[in-house]
Order: sequence, then structure tokens, then C-alpha cells
Amino acid sequence: MCIRDRYQRRVHGITFLQEKMSESRDMPFSGPEEHEMKLIEKLDQVKVDKFKVEARKHQSMGIARKEELPNTRKMSYDIQIYKAYGGGVFDSDSDDEGIGGEKAFAPSAEVRMQTVDVQTRTTVAGVNSFSQTYFFLVKGFLGSGMLTLPMGFCNGGSVFSVLCMGVVCFISITGMSALLEIRTKLGGSFSDIANEAIGCGGKAIINISLALCQIGHGTVYIIFISENLRAITEKWGCEVPVWAGALICFVVILPMVIVRDISKLSPLMIIATVIMLVTILAVVFFSASRLATNGIATDFVWSIKTETCLIFIGMSAFLYGKIGIVIPIRDLMQKKTEFQMCLNFSLWTIFGIFAGFGLIAYIAFGRNPDMVAGGGMITLALDQGNYFVQAVELFFMISLIPSFALMIYVPIKIWEKGMCGDWPRSCGRTWLRNLGRTLAVAGICYFAVVSRGIFDRVMAIFGSLFGGPLTFVWPAIFHLKLLAETPWQKMKNVFLILFGLTASGFTLSIAINKIMHPPQKQPLLPLI
Repeated sequence: MCIRDRYQRRVHGITFLQEKMSESRDMPFSGPEEHEMKLIEKLDQVKVDKFKVEARKHQSMGIARKEELPNTRKMSYDIQIYKAYGGGVFDSDSDDEGIGGEKAFAPSAEVRMQTVDVQTRTTVAGVNSFSQTYFFLVKGFLGSGMLTLPMGFCNGGSVFSVLCMGVVCFISITGMSALLEIRTKLGGSFSDIANEAIGCGGKAIINISLALCQIGHGTVYIIFISENLRAITEKWGCEVPVWAGALICFVVILPMVIVRDISKLSPLMIIATVIMLVTILAVVFFSASRLATNGIATDFVWSIKTETCLIFIGMSAFLYGKIGIVIPIRDLMQKKTEFQMCLNFSLWTIFGIFAGFGLIAYIAFGRNPDMVAGGGMITLALDQGNYFVQAVELFFMISLIPSFALMIYVPIKIWEKGMCGDWPRSCGRTWLRNLGRTLAVAGICYFAVVSRGIFDRVMAIFGSLFGGPLTFVWPAIFHLKLLAETPWQKMKNVFLILFGLTASGFTLSIAINKIMHPPQKQPLLPLI
């Protein structure tokens, strides 16, 4: 059944339960609320039937019982967003133990298919106000990736970088709006929409792109931790090599990634958000202080750097390529009709933060050698002998550990769904999943060590191949296939597609060329 028919039902997921109940008895349905209460009473009486247990589990997720909705507040909004990343349903692992030590029933594919819309819409419906949604959108786009923005400004020049980020912001809003319009009228997750528009191949492309974007952000975390650990310990007289820092990350992060229930990370995510904001403010403070003391950096470029400016387009697309959080944040909003306005305000706020942060740090530090050698992290340009700087970096490194576990949650779940989805629960299945998670963390740590000296170009490649197409190319294609009717809508979609493909192609070619022909010959794998 296509998502167009499935999601236009008046009562959404509960309709499937109504059909099952009506097969055995003729029960008039005077309305969804009345029938839901009757169904709850029936399910409370009969607990031995497997189907009813499955339905009850979905009700516990919030289909009808309003008194159970506050349970979602036990987890932070970061956890809720990533459990519904891209509008999908990444619920608890079926290997986890249920209540009373019994194994919980895994919902059948048919029940899951019928209740996707209910889980992503009604479980947290009517929770967040306009201001709360605005805050979550802004916070969702901020992250450690913005610490590489000064390096991006070095590649693009100040004026070009600001204009480029403004254009990418506008195009991103347009693409996200197209995806949200499809979601509103037809329902479904990002991958469901892709499957409806261009088939199962499109669904696979969207899932892979979402996973690789998250892997790119996770790589930024490992680079930050290993590089700043090296810089701090060098000042302490016991330098930890980058490869050793990545190994420490692997040992510390792996237990958190192995944990099945990510809601246990909620307290740590709240602390991590506060530390991230403190780190950003600290960089702004030290940049302003250096600018007031030493003036503008000598290698500062006002206009444009023609030889490397296109790399910054890919970096911008990478930073704005968090379209996966937009759908779940919209589903958390109380008045969804106001979400478009909230999205516009928040994305332009992000543009102001990104442009201001990158510009002031670039004016103050220029193309700092320590920053360039350390993967473009602006924190490496700060005075590493300053105890406050060391404290901020240490706390931020610690906060990134649970953030990394959350960041690769989506790639891991996509991989496990593809590899282990139809495999019955067994010891072999559990160990295969553990092995997959171990290899994922090890691979990202190794990739971080390999790419740390050229990560600005690697970010451009990620943005060109995955971030940019996810944000404005694929939504335009899906909108053109599914909803576009007027000539203006079709022209707008065609423009987005052509712009995205052209910008991604040029950026990808320049980034690959800079990797293959670096300005200074240096090994790609500096282990010591």
C-alpha cells in the first residue's frame, strides 16, 4: 500500500486496529476517541493474544493514552529527535528486556507500517510552543562542526563566505519547505517519500545519505577530541599522539555505543549542550580579545580566494545538511501551521551565528598554522597555556563522548535494519550487531586520523555528495514527482535541482583536486 493511501486515513494507525477488531465482531465506530477507549478496555482484559500485546505496546507509545505522554519527557529532546530522525521510527531494540524481565514483543512489519505516522505525530503532539521549537531548531544546527568555520573562511575569503552561507541558507529553507509540504499532505518519513517518488532505490539512497552525513559529523567529534588532547598534553609535557587520542576515544565511546537504550544518555546530553554553548562563547571572547590586542590578522582576505572558494560551498552544505532533524522537531510543535515561520526565523538565526562566529575568528587569527594542521579546529589557535582554555577544551571533549554515541545512532540503526531486520532474535544476531557497532566506531576513529589534516576538503566532499543533495536536490525531485502542479512550482523545483547538482559537482571536483594535489606535500596518515 502506498504512503499516499496509508497516511490519508482519518484515524491513521488506529484504523488498522479497527479493521482487525471488526473482523471478529460488528462494532460501530462512532468516533476515534470513543473507540480507542473501548479498544483499551478490551486489550486490558485479554493479555494472552499476541496481536493484542503488540497493539498494546504501540498504545504505550502514545497512540491514545494521554496520561502516558509525559513519559517521553524522561528523555531529552535530543534523544526524541534522533529516535525519529528523518521522520522514521528508530524505536527500542527488540533484544532489550521487557517489563518483568520478559522479552518484549517486536511489532510485526504490518503493524509498524500502519503506525509510523501515529508514532511520529501523536506521541508528542502539542508539546512545544513557537519559542521552544525555535530554540530546538537553532540548537539542532549548532555543533562542533561550526568550530571549523574559520578554516572555511580561510578558503573562501570573508565576503564570499558570508554571501555563500546566505545563499545556501535560503536554498536550504526552500528545500526543507518542499519536504515538509510532502510530509504534511502525504505523510511518511523521508525514506518513505523517496520510495513513493522513485522507488526502493531512492529509499536506499536517502538512508545511506542520512547515515553518511551523521558519520561525517561523528568524525568531527573524534578529530576535535584527539587534536585538542594532543595540544593540551603537549603543554603538560606528556604529549598524546593523535592516533593514541583516537584509540582512547574508541575505548571510551564503544561501551556507550553498545548500549541499546539511548534514552539513558539524556542527562549527559543536557550537560553537553551547556558545555557546547560555553565553548562557542569562549572562542568568541578570545577572538575579540586578540582582535582588540593585535588587530586584524596579516593574512586576512576581505573579498574572495578564487583558488579555494568553491570548497566553502561544500562546507556550508555540510553544516546545513541536518534536514533529518526538521521533521521530528515539527512533529513536536504544538501549532504546526506556524512551523514554516519558525523554520525561517531559526535558519536565518543560524546564518547570523555561523557568519558572525566564522568572521570574527577569521579576522582575529587568520590562517593559523596550528588550526590548519589540526583539521581546521579553531580551538587549536587559542592559547593552550591558558588554564581556562584548557578547562573549556577538556569539558568539551568529555561532552562529545555521549554526543558521538547519539550521532551515529541513526547510521547504526539503518545498518542493523538492513542486515538483521528479518533475522530472528538469537545470540548470533546480538553478537553480529555488537560487531557492527564496534567496527563502525573503529572505522570512524581511523578515518578521523587519516583525514584530520585535510578535513576541510573532506567536509566539502561530504557536503557535495550527501548534505547538499539531501537538503535541496532530493526534496525538489520528490516534490516535482509527487505534488508540483503549477508552472511556478515546477520551475522552482527544477532550479533547485540544477543549482544543487551544479554546485555539488564543482565543489566535489575542486575538493578532490586539492586532496590529490595539496599545496604542501604531507602524509595523509600522520600517526605521531
